[in-house]
Amino acid sequence: VDELQTHRAVLFATQSRSMSSTMLRHMQFHWVPEAARPLERKVGGLVQCDDPSVTFSAMKRAEDGVGVILRLVREGHLPNVVRVWVPSKEIWGAFRCDAREENREPLEIEQGRVVVPLSIRLTSVRLVVR
Repeated sequence: VDELQTHRAVLFATQSRSMSSTMLRHMQFHWVPEAARPLERKVGGLVQCDDPSVTFSAMKRAEDGVGVILRLVREGHLPNVVRVWVPSKEIWGAFRCDAREENREPLEIEQGRVVVPLSIRLTSVRLVVR
């Protein structure tokens, strides 16, 4: 793109290779504009994960096809398996997908929670909800 762009970044020097989930959430919250912070808190309750070290870098309607696209981020130790669910909706289907939202493989659903294997830092998932 040949137009002016702005990028803001932060660098933390820590003793370990990763940042705690508390520090990561705190840092992410400060990037949200002041007027949108009440919405950020509300959105944070829409999708749940059983691992507090996993954060959601994106949650949006699928641009192509049906469902909701989630981008799960896990810093630190991999691989891992987490469970993701939407408290207010029934999940009918779930798929691991790529950045272009193309389904790669179906994911197992156990008692309303999607089982998501994490083998890389950023994992994209399509949830098809009622």
